[in-house]
Amino acid sequence: MNKKILVAGLGKMGGTIASLLLRRGFEVHGYDPSANLKLSDKIIRHGSLSDLLSQTGTVMLAVKPAQTADVISSIPGEKLVVSIAAGVSVAAMKSAARSSHRFIRAMPNTPFLVGKGATAIFADETVTGEDISLAEEIFSAGGIVMRVQTENEMHAVTGLSGSGPAFAFEFIQSLEDAGVREGLSRSMARNLAVATVSGAAELLRRSGDSAAEKIHDVTSSGGTTIEGLFALRRAGFAGSVMEAVSAAAEKSRRLSP
Repeated sequence: MNKKILVAGLGKMGGTIASLLLRRGFEVHGYDPSANLKLSDKIIRHGSLSDLLSQTGTVMLAVKPAQTADVISSIPGEKLVVSIAAGVSVAAMKSAARSSHRFIRAMPNTPFLVGKGATAIFADETVTGEDISLAEEIFSAGGIVMRVQTENEMHAVTGLSGSGPAFAFEFIQSLEDAGVREGLSRSMARNLAVATVSGAAELLRRSGDSAAEKIHDVTSSGGTTIEGLFALRRAGFAGSVMEAVSAAAEKSRRLSP
Protein backbone atom coordinates (compact mmCIF):
# COMPACT_ATOMS: atom_id res chain seq x y z
CA MET A 1 0.00 0.00 0.00
CA ASN A 2 1.41 3.37 -1.08
CA LYS A 3 1.48 5.54 2.05
CA LYS A 4 2.57 8.72 0.29
CA ILE A 5 -0.27 11.25 0.25
CA LEU A 6 -0.35 14.50 -1.73
CA VAL A 7 -2.78 16.88 -0.03
CA ALA A 8 -4.05 19.66 -2.28
CA GLY A 9 -5.55 22.22 0.09
CA LEU A 10 -4.46 22.52 3.71
CA GLY A 11 -7.44 24.32 5.21
CA LYS A 12 -9.26 23.07 8.32
CA MET A 13 -10.22 19.66 6.95
CA GLY A 14 -7.24 19.16 4.65
CA GLY A 15 -4.83 20.26 7.37
CA THR A 16 -6.48 17.97 9.90
CA ILE A 17 -6.29 15.00 7.55
CA ALA A 18 -2.61 15.75 6.87
CA SER A 19 -1.83 15.97 10.59
CA LEU A 20 -3.69 12.76 11.45
CA LEU A 21 -1.99 10.86 8.63
CA LEU A 22 1.43 11.90 9.90
CA ARG A 23 0.58 10.17 13.19
CA ARG A 24 -0.39 7.05 11.23
CA GLY A 25 3.05 6.87 9.60
CA PHE A 26 2.14 8.32 6.20
CA GLU A 27 4.54 10.44 4.17
CA VAL A 28 2.51 13.61 3.70
CA HIS A 29 3.14 16.24 1.05
CA GLY A 30 1.00 19.36 0.76
CA TYR A 31 0.33 22.61 -1.01
CA ASP A 32 -1.85 25.57 -0.12
CA PRO A 33 -1.49 29.15 -1.40
CA SER A 34 -1.97 30.50 2.14
CA ALA A 35 1.49 31.19 3.51
CA ASN A 36 0.67 31.45 7.23
CA LEU A 37 -0.69 27.98 7.88
CA LYS A 38 0.30 26.65 11.30
CA LEU A 39 0.89 23.00 10.50
CA SER A 40 3.49 20.39 11.39
CA ASP A 41 6.94 20.87 9.92
CA LYS A 42 6.83 17.17 9.05
CA ILE A 43 4.43 17.93 6.21
CA ILE A 44 6.60 18.29 3.12
CA ARG A 45 5.42 21.60 1.69
CA HIS A 46 5.64 22.34 -2.04
CA GLY A 47 5.92 25.76 -3.62
CA SER A 48 3.26 25.17 -6.27
CA LEU A 49 0.32 22.92 -7.01
CA SER A 50 2.03 21.56 -10.13
CA ASP A 51 5.10 20.62 -8.11
CA LEU A 52 2.93 18.78 -5.59
CA LEU A 53 0.94 16.91 -8.23
CA SER A 54 4.05 15.87 -10.12
CA GLN A 55 5.00 13.63 -7.18
CA THR A 56 4.05 9.95 -7.08
CA GLY A 57 1.37 9.05 -4.55
CA THR A 58 -2.33 9.33 -3.78
CA VAL A 59 -3.88 12.75 -4.31
CA MET A 60 -6.16 14.05 -1.55
CA LEU A 61 -8.40 16.80 -2.94
CA ALA A 62 -9.30 19.16 -0.09
CA VAL A 63 -10.02 22.25 -2.16
CA LYS A 64 -13.30 24.10 -2.62
CA PRO A 65 -15.79 22.35 -4.94
CA ALA A 66 -15.48 25.10 -7.56
CA GLN A 67 -11.72 24.47 -7.76
CA THR A 68 -11.83 20.69 -8.19
CA ALA A 69 -12.08 20.60 -11.98
CA ASP A 70 -9.01 22.82 -12.43
CA VAL A 71 -6.98 20.79 -9.95
CA ILE A 72 -8.00 17.45 -11.44
CA SER A 73 -7.13 18.63 -14.95
CA SER A 74 -3.62 19.39 -13.65
CA ILE A 75 -2.92 15.90 -12.28
CA PRO A 76 -0.42 14.06 -14.52
CA GLY A 77 -0.11 10.32 -14.98
CA GLU A 78 -2.64 7.89 -13.55
CA LYS A 79 -3.26 8.30 -9.83
CA LEU A 80 -5.75 7.43 -7.12
CA VAL A 81 -7.64 10.64 -6.34
CA VAL A 82 -9.61 10.92 -3.11
CA SER A 83 -11.91 13.94 -2.99
CA ILE A 84 -13.74 15.51 -0.06
CA ALA A 85 -15.28 18.24 -2.24
CA ALA A 86 -18.97 18.37 -1.34
CA GLY A 87 -21.41 17.77 -4.19
CA VAL A 88 -18.81 16.93 -6.84
CA SER A 89 -19.69 13.56 -8.36
CA VAL A 90 -17.27 10.92 -9.59
CA ALA A 91 -18.62 11.46 -13.11
CA ALA A 92 -17.85 15.19 -12.90
CA MET A 93 -14.33 14.44 -11.69
CA LYS A 94 -13.73 11.95 -14.48
CA SER A 95 -14.98 14.48 -17.00
CA ALA A 96 -12.40 17.03 -15.78
CA ALA A 97 -9.50 14.56 -15.84
CA ARG A 98 -7.01 14.36 -18.67
CA SER A 99 -5.78 10.92 -17.63
CA SER A 100 -7.40 7.69 -16.45
CA HIS A 101 -7.32 8.37 -12.73
CA ARG A 102 -9.21 6.28 -10.18
CA PHE A 103 -11.58 8.33 -8.03
CA ILE A 104 -12.98 7.88 -4.53
CA ARG A 105 -15.47 10.39 -3.20
CA ALA A 106 -15.60 10.92 0.56
CA MET A 107 -17.69 13.00 2.92
CA PRO A 108 -16.23 13.47 6.41
CA ASN A 109 -18.25 15.63 8.79
CA THR A 110 -16.95 18.37 11.09
CA PRO A 111 -16.44 16.15 14.20
CA PHE A 112 -13.62 14.59 12.13
CA LEU A 113 -11.63 17.62 13.27
CA VAL A 114 -11.57 16.20 16.83
CA GLY A 115 -11.26 12.52 15.89
CA LYS A 116 -14.98 11.80 16.35
CA GLY A 117 -16.10 12.05 12.75
CA ALA A 118 -18.29 9.96 10.50
CA THR A 119 -17.12 9.56 6.90
CA ALA A 120 -18.93 7.91 4.01
CA ILE A 121 -16.99 6.89 0.90
CA PHE A 122 -18.10 5.93 -2.59
CA ALA A 123 -15.97 4.16 -5.17
CA ASP A 124 -16.99 2.91 -8.59
CA GLU A 125 -15.90 -0.27 -10.35
CA THR A 126 -12.57 1.18 -11.57
CA VAL A 127 -11.21 1.38 -8.01
CA THR A 128 -9.25 -1.55 -6.57
CA GLY A 129 -9.68 -3.24 -3.22
CA GLU A 130 -6.31 -1.83 -2.17
CA ASP A 131 -7.53 1.68 -3.07
CA ILE A 132 -10.59 1.24 -0.86
CA SER A 133 -8.49 -0.10 2.01
CA LEU A 134 -6.24 2.95 1.74
CA ALA A 135 -9.22 5.33 1.80
CA GLU A 136 -10.65 3.54 4.83
CA GLU A 137 -7.30 3.83 6.61
CA ILE A 138 -7.07 7.53 5.78
CA PHE A 139 -10.51 8.43 7.15
CA SER A 140 -10.50 6.03 10.09
CA ALA A 141 -7.80 8.34 11.50
CA GLY A 142 -10.63 10.76 12.31
CA GLY A 143 -13.54 8.51 13.24
CA ILE A 144 -15.74 5.83 11.73
CA VAL A 145 -15.86 5.06 8.00
CA MET A 146 -18.85 3.67 6.11
CA ARG A 147 -18.93 2.69 2.44
CA VAL A 148 -22.05 3.39 0.36
CA GLN A 149 -22.81 1.19 -2.64
CA THR A 150 -24.40 3.84 -4.85
CA GLU A 151 -23.37 7.46 -5.27
CA ASN A 152 -26.98 8.55 -4.87
CA GLU A 153 -26.75 7.50 -1.21
CA MET A 154 -24.28 10.35 -0.66
CA HIS A 155 -27.24 12.75 -0.64
CA ALA A 156 -28.71 10.90 2.34
CA VAL A 157 -25.28 10.97 3.98
CA THR A 158 -25.18 14.74 3.44
CA GLY A 159 -28.52 15.14 5.18
CA LEU A 160 -27.73 12.81 8.08
CA SER A 161 -24.06 12.94 9.08
CA GLY A 162 -23.00 15.94 6.99
CA SER A 163 -25.68 18.33 8.27
CA GLY A 164 -26.38 16.35 11.45
CA PRO A 165 -23.81 18.11 13.65
CA ALA A 166 -25.69 21.39 13.15
CA PHE A 167 -28.93 19.67 14.16
CA ALA A 168 -27.17 18.32 17.26
CA PHE A 169 -25.87 21.81 18.08
CA GLU A 170 -29.40 23.16 17.75
CA PHE A 171 -30.64 20.54 20.23
CA ILE A 172 -27.82 21.33 22.65
CA GLN A 173 -28.58 25.05 22.37
CA SER A 174 -32.23 24.34 23.11
CA LEU A 175 -31.31 22.28 26.18
CA GLU A 176 -29.06 25.11 27.35
CA ASP A 177 -31.79 27.71 26.88
CA ALA A 178 -34.28 25.48 28.70
CA GLY A 179 -31.89 25.22 31.65
CA VAL A 180 -31.54 29.01 31.77
CA ARG A 181 -35.32 29.35 31.60
CA GLU A 182 -35.56 27.07 34.63
CA GLY A 183 -33.12 29.22 36.59
CA LEU A 184 -29.65 27.80 35.90
CA SER A 185 -26.75 30.03 35.00
CA ARG A 186 -25.80 30.11 31.31
CA SER A 187 -22.43 28.43 31.90
CA MET A 188 -23.89 25.68 34.06
CA ALA A 189 -26.70 25.01 31.60
CA ARG A 190 -24.23 24.84 28.70
CA ASN A 191 -21.86 22.45 30.48
CA LEU A 192 -24.72 20.19 31.54
CA ALA A 193 -26.24 20.18 28.04
CA VAL A 194 -22.96 19.34 26.28
CA ALA A 195 -22.04 16.63 28.81
CA THR A 196 -25.53 15.13 28.64
CA VAL A 197 -25.61 14.81 24.86
CA SER A 198 -22.01 13.60 24.48
CA GLY A 199 -22.45 11.17 27.37
CA ALA A 200 -25.70 9.79 25.98
CA ALA A 201 -24.08 9.25 22.57
CA GLU A 202 -21.09 7.44 24.11
CA LEU A 203 -23.35 5.28 26.28
CA LEU A 204 -25.37 4.31 23.22
CA ARG A 205 -22.23 3.55 21.20
CA ARG A 206 -20.70 1.35 23.88
CA SER A 207 -23.90 -0.55 24.68
CA GLY A 208 -24.70 -1.65 21.13
CA ASP A 209 -28.38 -1.12 21.98
CA SER A 210 -30.82 0.83 19.86
CA ALA A 211 -31.78 4.34 20.90
CA ALA A 212 -35.28 3.03 21.65
CA GLU A 213 -33.88 0.50 24.10
CA LYS A 214 -31.90 3.20 25.89
CA ILE A 215 -35.02 5.40 26.09
CA HIS A 216 -36.80 2.52 27.85
CA ASP A 217 -33.88 2.13 30.27
CA VAL A 218 -34.06 5.74 31.46
CA THR A 219 -37.85 6.11 31.50
CA SER A 220 -39.73 5.06 34.63
CA SER A 221 -43.48 4.73 34.96
CA GLY A 222 -45.15 8.03 35.80
CA GLY A 223 -41.80 9.81 36.11
CA THR A 224 -40.29 13.05 34.90
CA THR A 225 -38.67 11.63 31.76
CA ILE A 226 -41.84 10.18 30.27
CA GLU A 227 -43.52 13.52 30.87
CA GLY A 228 -40.77 15.28 28.91
CA LEU A 229 -40.87 12.67 26.14
CA PHE A 230 -44.61 13.15 25.84
CA ALA A 231 -44.06 16.89 25.36
CA LEU A 232 -41.45 16.25 22.64
CA ARG A 233 -43.68 13.80 20.79
CA ARG A 234 -46.72 16.02 21.08
CA ALA A 235 -44.66 18.83 19.51
CA GLY A 236 -43.60 16.58 16.62
CA PHE A 237 -39.92 16.41 17.56
CA ALA A 238 -39.15 13.13 15.76
CA GLY A 239 -40.96 14.20 12.60
CA SER A 240 -39.14 17.54 12.61
CA VAL A 241 -35.74 15.81 12.79
CA MET A 242 -36.67 13.49 9.93
CA GLU A 243 -37.88 16.44 7.87
CA ALA A 244 -34.61 18.30 8.57
CA VAL A 245 -32.52 15.39 7.28
CA SER A 246 -34.76 15.00 4.22
CA ALA A 247 -34.64 18.75 3.48
CA ALA A 248 -30.83 18.76 3.62
CA ALA A 249 -30.63 15.65 1.44
CA GLU A 250 -32.99 17.18 -1.11
CA LYS A 251 -30.94 20.37 -1.18
CA SER A 252 -27.87 18.25 -1.88
CA ARG A 253 -29.64 16.67 -4.83
CA ARG A 254 -30.57 20.08 -6.25
CA LEU A 255 -27.02 21.41 -5.87
CA SER A 256 -25.39 18.44 -7.60
CA PRO A 257 -24.63 18.93 -11.29
